[in-house]
Amino acid sequence: YTLIISIYAQSGHSWFPAIDEYSFLFIQYNFAVMGVSVVFWKSPLFIKQIYLVIASCIMAWVLSRFFPEWTVWALLAALSLYDIFAVLSPCGPLKALVELSQDRGDSIPGLIYEAAAPERRAEAPEAPR
Repeated sequence: YTLIISIYAQSGHSWFPAIDEYSFLFIQYNFAVMGVSVVFWKSPLFIKQIYLVIASCIMAWVLSRFFPEWTVWALLAALSLYDIFAVLSPCGPLKALVELSQDRGDSIPGLIYEAAAPERRAEAPEAPR
């Protein structure tokens, strides 16, 4: 709630509508449940991308607003090093995840950009010439 208030206050507005704890918890719970269902179950790719971008923006804003600058840079360096290890290492977690999903015949869940080819729609028969 304070995140929403501070974003609203930084935009130049001094008034913010009051919301009780139960309504706020209800909204937060629905956002979390919707996020889990969108990312890990079947949903349109566009909706999944929108949710993940919103969640990433909120996380980046919280990190840049409430933590010292050195903490954000240290976290960025640590995540970059881990990402390099995860992607390029032959014993990294990404290789294990890809092998497991190939064995099962599933796609890898939780990715913003999926490399799978889009499903082809049934094409209408061509008109005779």
